[in-house]
Amino acid sequence: MATPTFRAGGDINPARFVTVSTAARHTVLESNSGDTALIGITDESTKNAPQTGGSTLHAESGDHARVHPYGDDCKLELGGTVTQGDFIKPDNSGMGVTAGAAAVAGAIALESGISGDLIDVMILIYSVPA
Repeated sequence: MATPTFRAGGDINPARFVTVSTAARHTVLESNSGDTALIGITDESTKNAPQTGGSTLHAESGDHARVHPYGDDCKLELGGTVTQGDFIKPDNSGMGVTAGAAAVAGAIALESGISGDLIDVMILIYSVPA
């Protein structure tokens, strides 16, 4: 499957959920906890790394953003404790947290982790039952 090409509509960190922007074509934004139009997770790479003075961001506004789409396995940075098998949704920074009842999940955890960890996930879109 080909990886879609997107532009960043703002600063986007590595290994974060992203949502399609309604402001510009083929543009994504870092997701927040209320987003339900999840499209994928950004690659774990950083802009201009590993050179000295490189950015800690994956992409700045207007830059190309590599987005792992539905069905891909990739890394996701956690914003809370997650157990293997949990459905995961974004928090207000696009990091992964356990999706509660009636939430829209964007991935399933393939391993357990705590806040700040990069874990393996599989991207899927799933409405958790109420």
